[in-house]
Amino acid sequence: MEKIKWIPINDKSPNENQKVWVTLEYHGGDRRIDKCVYRGGSFMKDKYISCDNIVVAWMPRFVPEPYKEG
Repeated sequence: MEKIKWIPINDKSPNENQKVWVTLEYHGGDRRIDKCVYRGGSFMKDKYISCDNIVVAWMPRFVPEPYKEG
């Protein structure tokens, strides 16, 4: 599998309605990872909460295939 890398928000935006992982930077420099959907030009944590002001990078959110024997 190709290595997926973080994409700084200044480099490129996700596709509309794309599910992504985001790196959030809080006051004081604390960084955390959360999941969002890119909708209407904003990173949305849920239907009403945007986290645009603290997103520093994103990457596509892929779900791995289930294990299959053989």
